[in-house]
Amino acid sequence: MRTTTATLTCLFLTALTTAPAVAQLVGAFGDERAGTTSMTFLKIEIGGRAVGLGGAYVGVEGDASSLWWNPAAAGLDRQPQVVLNHVEWPADIKYEYIGVKYPLGREHTIGVALANLHMDDMPVTTMYYPGGDGTWCSYSDELYQLSWAVNLTDHFTGGISLKYVREQLDDVVMATPLLDFGTFYYTGYRDLTLAMSITNFGDVMRPRGNYEYIEEDGGTSSRRYKSFSPPTVFRLGSSMHVWHYRTESREVASLLAAIQVTHPVDNRENYNFGLELEIYRRLQLRCGYKSNAGEQSWTTGVGTSLETDAFSLNLDWSYGAFGLLGNTQHMSLVIGF
Repeated sequence: MRTTTATLTCLFLTALTTAPAVAQLVGAFGDERAGTTSMTFLKIEIGGRAVGLGGAYVGVEGDASSLWWNPAAAGLDRQPQVVLNHVEWPADIKYEYIGVKYPLGREHTIGVALANLHMDDMPVTTMYYPGGDGTWCSYSDELYQLSWAVNLTDHFTGGISLKYVREQLDDVVMATPLLDFGTFYYTGYRDLTLAMSITNFGDVMRPRGNYEYIEEDGGTSSRRYKSFSPPTVFRLGSSMHVWHYRTESREVASLLAAIQVTHPVDNRENYNFGLELEIYRRLQLRCGYKSNAGEQSWTTGVGTSLETDAFSLNLDWSYGAFGLLGNTQHMSLVIGF
């Protein structure tokens, strides 16, 4: 077991250290593919804790929000949990996410999640009515998810999620199934983890029906909508508590460090770093940074925990810089039973 752990750790650290060099070689190709995927709401990160850590969350033993990041991580904590998440996105866009995970026996965990992105109705504008022609159109995205995680050994967990996503802009509708895969591994060295996930994996999709356009001779023709790939994302990450301060009776403070390489199908790699200082297991202070991630850069957040004999509560808030687009806020409440 020690040999296997050492080998996997060396391979993982090699991947992390060589990823920047690879990104320099393929980064230009990623730039050329920017904006070529559909269902981009699936790239909006979930969880106040996760966002506060700069999105370096695939390798963190987290709460029920792990259903979004890595279905394998949802099988680690054997406590039934519910997560309620609200996102304030630029352009007055709102995003709600509800996830539930429930352990079955000692090895299996199931999870379900629902999400909805929405905004106020928009006036329909045309060349002749740039201020609006008196009609309105709506836009929304929906996600329905079923997950399963299994503890294959004391150190290794695997998971899979089946998603159904739907997008509607006025009368144009697009829907498709997608898959997530993930693994989570405890190396045996302190609490060092190695984890991987592939999310939003599926076939190309296109809106239903056809659209009409005007030809040069003034006639009209019908044509199928163009197809686009889903926003598939590969994540490789690790985390570990790098510092503890204890007294004889209790732990006073601890520091968690997390690192992650993120490779979206429509852009070049970016790198995520996060730190979490926990004080008396009640207060959490977080900061994170996203490198090579366009307008996104640093994040910060705070959380508080409450535990009783009957339930536990975790309330988390995070704030992220989004460059010229403004800033984002993520709020989540996790209830454990």
